[in-house]
Amino acid sequence: METKILSSVNTNYINSVKQTPKTEAKKEQTTSSKVIKGISVAAAVGVTALAVGGIILRNKKMPNILKLSETINFREAKTLDEAIEYGTKTLGIKHYEGFKNEDLDVVNWINEGLTMCANKAKSKGQIVMPKKISYIDDIGEFAFKSGEIGEAGGSMDCYGTMQITKSIINDLKNTVIETVRNSNMTEEAQNEFIKGISTKRIFDTCSKLKFDENDATAWRGGTYSIITHEMGHLQHRHNMQNLKLYESLGTSRQRPEKLAKGAEELLELFNSKQDIIGKISSYAKESPKEFVAEVYSQLVHGVKVDDEIMELYKKFGGVV
Repeated sequence: METKILSSVNTNYINSVKQTPKTEAKKEQTTSSKVIKGISVAAAVGVTALAVGGIILRNKKMPNILKLSETINFREAKTLDEAIEYGTKTLGIKHYEGFKNEDLDVVNWINEGLTMCANKAKSKGQIVMPKKISYIDDIGEFAFKSGEIGEAGGSMDCYGTMQITKSIINDLKNTVIETVRNSNMTEEAQNEFIKGISTKRIFDTCSKLKFDENDATAWRGGTYSIITHEMGHLQHRHNMQNLKLYESLGTSRQRPEKLAKGAEELLELFNSKQDIIGKISSYAKESPKEFVAEVYSQLVHGVKVDDEIMELYKKFGGVV
């Protein structure tokens, strides 16, 4: 469930490039490319995960598959009320919690990521959607409930509550801004870039970077990787239908003391295929649940996945 924040900033490249934009369009492209090349990332951004921590609320029900429109054309909302209305009427989300007017771009980013998941569903428009989306201050709130330790960009419980963490988005935004301010861009260009910065733009920039310097094959994440990873958990849980088996495929901290029938064999398979699983991402090696969520995220982002990976994905209960 950990999301590593951008750990180092290198502005040498930015400072070495001259700005010679000839048009406004080219200027925008130039400033964006400088920021992309100027940020050095040592760990994946937006890699998140579900962590239940063994807490089972028996009086709650797992959300069911919804039948949405076969093709949904996302529209960016101009107001928070409009964004929430899109989510509830078009995507079937029952409740948005913790969002303020200034968080409009965050809600648009979430809604667009969810829309992409719906449009990628094999059975067009048929997908499990979160019942509630909460915007929480920091990991402390979630760690208390789940027993997990770390910095989380997002989480999903077994009953359809997706949580997005404000601190991760703010930290990433501040890091990008700091990079721009430390560059040799003109003040006008800096202000232009920062003025147009949004949650989508932050993650879009980060998705173009090489996160793991030691692993050329590591998943770089995508513009909506926090959303799609959590949606991978939700589809996985629904597809398995067996909550105890699902929990047994989590990290060692998440597993029940007594594993579900069949879990031991799956965990042995998982441990024997670490080299293959590591081709997806380093975080995929944490547990079968994280592996499934990471593969799902890649599939939604249009990444081609090897047949060997897909075979394991199906064995662990991943949704095709």
